[in-house]
Amino acid sequence: MRSPGTDHTNNWQGEPSFLFHHEPELELNRVIRHSATHAFFSHGDWTPDFAAADKFADTLSILKTFLQHKLKDVELLLVFGNHPSPADIVLPLREQSPGGQISCRPFEA
Repeated sequence: MRSPGTDHTNNWQGEPSFLFHHEPELELNRVIRHSATHAFFSHGDWTPDFAAADKFADTLSILKTFLQHKLKDVELLLVFGNHPSPADIVLPLREQSPGGQISCRPFEA
């Protein structure tokens, strides 16, 4: 006989309930950050405040902003959650040619 509170099945084919426990998904925030100052792009200007940074819905809108504002020395920062952390993904943004080709990939050694 089991003690109360020790039944770890979810009553669905006897599978352990911990197999169905999911951590809440972290929100993905896409922002443009200046490479040297680490300031965030916000409405055509720069801010040190991540909360005030422009959050982009997709990569295409980031690239349009990059070209429209002729940004230099910037990177795409993918932030998982509500504030930057060491787990973020950083991809430098730079034009590769006068023809306007854009590169968004990790730095090459």
